[in-house]
Amino acid sequence: MMTVAPQTSRLHRTFFTDAEAALALLTLFLIGARIFVGSGVSVGQVLALVLLPLWVPRLVASRAGLWLAITAAVSAVSGVWLTAVAAQDHDTSQSTLIATTLLFLSVPMVAGIVVWAQRFVPLWTIGFTYGLGMVAAAVMRPSTFAENPWKFAIGLPVAVIVLSLTLRSRRRLSDMLALGALALVSVAMDSRAFFGVFTIVLLLLVWQAMPRISNKRMSAAKVLVWAAAIGVTVYVIGTSLLVEGYLGEDAQARSVEQQERAGSILVGGRPELAATAALFLSRPLGFGAGTIASPSDILVAKSGMQVINYDPNNGYVENFMFGPTKFELHSMTGDLWAYFGWPVLIFLVIAVVVMVRRVAVELARGTATALLLFAVIITAWNLFFNPIYSSAPFFGLALGLALAGPHLRFEESPWREKSLRR
Repeated sequence: MMTVAPQTSRLHRTFFTDAEAALALLTLFLIGARIFVGSGVSVGQVLALVLLPLWVPRLVASRAGLWLAITAAVSAVSGVWLTAVAAQDHDTSQSTLIATTLLFLSVPMVAGIVVWAQRFVPLWTIGFTYGLGMVAAAVMRPSTFAENPWKFAIGLPVAVIVLSLTLRSRRRLSDMLALGALALVSVAMDSRAFFGVFTIVLLLLVWQAMPRISNKRMSAAKVLVWAAAIGVTVYVIGTSLLVEGYLGEDAQARSVEQQERAGSILVGGRPELAATAALFLSRPLGFGAGTIASPSDILVAKSGMQVINYDPNNGYVENFMFGPTKFELHSMTGDLWAYFGWPVLIFLVIAVVVMVRRVAVELARGTATALLLFAVIITAWNLFFNPIYSSAPFFGLALGLALAGPHLRFEESPWREKSLRR
C-alpha cells in the first residue's frame, strides 16, 4: 500500500489553504469592484455563486448565520412571487428581477465570504481588499466624480482602506487620528452624514478607552445606552453647527431649508421616507423584485411627500425614484420591502440584532475597532437614508465583520493600564 509522506500532505494542505484564501480575497475584490456582465449581474456575484459550497457552510455554522441564510432565501422567493402577483396590474421586467435579487443576495454572500476568508487571513486584510475593490468601482464610473467625489465616490472606500490599515496597527491612537482626519475631510467636502458617523465612531472609541471607576465589565445593555446617548448628542450638536453655518455655507443653506420645511433635518433631507410610508399603507405586502411602478403608485408616493411640505412635481419622483425599471425609495429598508415584502424585514431585524449585539459586546470588552464601528453605524444609517444599490455590498461587509470571530485586541494605553492596576 502506498502512503503519502507527512511533508507532502502538509504541502497539499498549504497549497489548498493558500488557494482558498486567494479565491476568497479575489471574490471580495470583484464584488466590491462591481464589474457587470449583463442584466445587472456582476463577475463577483457569479464567482460567489460558483464558490457557494465553500462559504455557505461557514455562514450557516452559527445559529445567526443559519437564520440569515434561511430568511434571505425566503425573501428571494417572496420577491419572485410578489412580481407574479403584481403582473396582473403592473408591468414587470425579468432582467430587473434577476438584478435586484442578486443585489440583495450579495449581502449574505459577502457576509459568508468574509467569515470564510477569516479562516485564512486577518480582518484588516479582508477590509483592505474589499476597499480596493470599491475604489476600482468608483474609478471605472467617472460620472460619480462629477458632483462630489468624496461624498458619492471615494469617501466610503477610502475610509474602509484607512481603517483597515489602522486595524493592522492595533493601536487606538491610530484609529482616533484617522477618524479625526476623515471627519475634517468630510466637512471640507460638504458631507454631513460622513462627518456625523466619523464623529460618533471617534467618540465611542474615546469613551471605550477611558478609565473605569471599577474593574467590573459594563453590560452590553448599558453600553448600548451610552452609545445611543453619544449618537443623540452628536446629532443635536451637529444640527446646531450646521444651522449656524460652522460646517460650511452650502450645508447651512440645505439644513435650514430642510428643517423649516419638515421640522427636522433628517425628515426634510429624506422626503422619500414619506413616500415609502404612503406606499406601505397603500400596498403593505410589497411589489416584487421585478415590478415596475405604475402611475397610481407614483401618485401615492407624491401624496405622501406633500404631507411633509415637499413639492414632488419637480421631475425627481418620476425620473429618479420611479424610473423605467425600478423602485428607488432611497433607503435600504424601503427598497427591500418594495422588492421582497415582509420576509426581508425579518432578515433585516436579524441582521441588525447581530450587528448591534456584536458592537455592544466588543465595546463592553474594550475591543471594538474603528472598522467594525464604522461599518455597522454606516449600515444603520443606510437602512433609512441610502438606497439599496449603493448600500448592499457594504451591508454585507458590516454583517460579515459582525459574524466573524473575535476582533484583535488593542495594545493597552498607559492610562488604561494604570486604571486597571488600581
